[in-house]
Amino acid sequence: MSYFQTILQCEPDENDPAPDSTAHLIPSNASHQSELCVACSTIDWAQLARDQLPNIPVSLFPEMRATHDELLRSSCRVCSSIATIKPPSLDGQPCRLVAIRSDIALATDKICPSGRTCTVIGIWPEDRKFTTAQECIQFGYVALVGSSDLHLQGFDVGPRKVLPDAIDFGDLQKLIAFCDQGHPGDCFIKSESRKPNVLGLLVIDCSTKTVVSAPKDCQYLALSYVWGKPQAPSPGERCGEFPPTISDAIQVTIALGFQYLWVDRYCIDQTSEDMKHDMIRQMGEIYANAFLTIIAAAGEDSNHGLPGISAPRVNRQHESQVQDALFIQIFPHGPAALDSTKWASRAWTYQECYLSKRRLVFTDQEVIFLCNTMYASESVKLPFVPRYPYRFGYLDQALLHLIPGLFPAPPSDLDPLTVQITEFSKRSLTYGTDSLNAFLGVLDIYKKGKATQAPSYHIWGAPLFPILGRHRQEYYLALEWRHDSPGVRRPEFPTWAWAGWEGTVYF
Repeated sequence: MSYFQTILQCEPDENDPAPDSTAHLIPSNASHQSELCVACSTIDWAQLARDQLPNIPVSLFPEMRATHDELLRSSCRVCSSIATIKPPSLDGQPCRLVAIRSDIALATDKICPSGRTCTVIGIWPEDRKFTTAQECIQFGYVALVGSSDLHLQGFDVGPRKVLPDAIDFGDLQKLIAFCDQGHPGDCFIKSESRKPNVLGLLVIDCSTKTVVSAPKDCQYLALSYVWGKPQAPSPGERCGEFPPTISDAIQVTIALGFQYLWVDRYCIDQTSEDMKHDMIRQMGEIYANAFLTIIAAAGEDSNHGLPGISAPRVNRQHESQVQDALFIQIFPHGPAALDSTKWASRAWTYQECYLSKRRLVFTDQEVIFLCNTMYASESVKLPFVPRYPYRFGYLDQALLHLIPGLFPAPPSDLDPLTVQITEFSKRSLTYGTDSLNAFLGVLDIYKKGKATQAPSYHIWGAPLFPILGRHRQEYYLALEWRHDSPGVRRPEFPTWAWAGWEGTVYF
């Protein structure tokens, strides 16, 4: 029996045209619902919004071939909504449109089984194996709610409206407090909460916009962003005239109730090579000890600003009313918004994200909160259940490489560290001499045994793994790496070390 059940699609009259890909492009002149095409008018969307769905997906259109642009240009309101979850990458592939109960779609059914739900619509390519309903989140959802529920209060799990040009800091503060109070054991996995400050740590005092020495036991936020063209701070910047991204990060720090912010460009002395080198080697600890890291994932440089603060949101949340139902977009899962960004292509940002205990990610469409236990996005309303681990199955699988100790299990002949070296080596560096410094924080996690069962050391970045089961402590040096194409030499490092070559490394 198929995993899908077709139970809601109305039976058309024998004289009606059969729903197919072209039907989505035909104005529904024969229907009293002039805003719908022929195929979409066969479904009672208001009823679908009201009904409590079963715990398995319900098939709406078994095979939809319309392209993203065709759906987007259609005069049908449903089709234009579906365009938000059918990206151009799925053009040419037959896809199945399914209705899913929101707690199943967002994997909260085990967390809050008695919570009120709504209906969401997802899409899945027919040529891919479908294992869990949550897999549709990589393309996003279109949620259906009653048109009278304008404030989206009729459910516990479902869509949340994203303000077009502002951030709801009240909701963000609730998320942060929930993490801080609900799962400190997991979210302090990389450092103790009262660990001494990094030696010589400087921070920006956001109340005065000046760089100061960090007070003892200073609770600070950190910023992960793309510099753009490398240059030292100008005299004006030292007096508090910061680029938009830094100014916005200061505003976010204050709005969240904090005073201090660490930004590498201002908190590392750029005039002293010795002090600069010493602080760079401690960057892993700096991000690990930060209470939260603000990640500026939008834009190409520090002049872009944070979307929702000074920069506009490029991708606005789609809304449309059909019959007595409101269609509202739930944005695609985080990696879809991050993978193509400049931020995700830079080598330094790899360990900045990986070593942080909590991350507030600003994308062009929404803000994402990711700690070592929980994933939450601005366009999704979720229940807060105290002390529940919140490890969302599919959501975590795509983000595990960002969290120490939860890295996806590699093939049996590979170690997690070698897989991370491969991921890191795909990224770009302005200066090849940073190829080891930009990864030292990750190597330190393995050295302390916080990412695997036994500590792993390194020589010039080459992993030195313990040989388990021996009576005495023995190690082997992992030199079985290669490039798919000739790499560019970095003469500052040994030829046998992966750090000595530019290009993706495979073990």
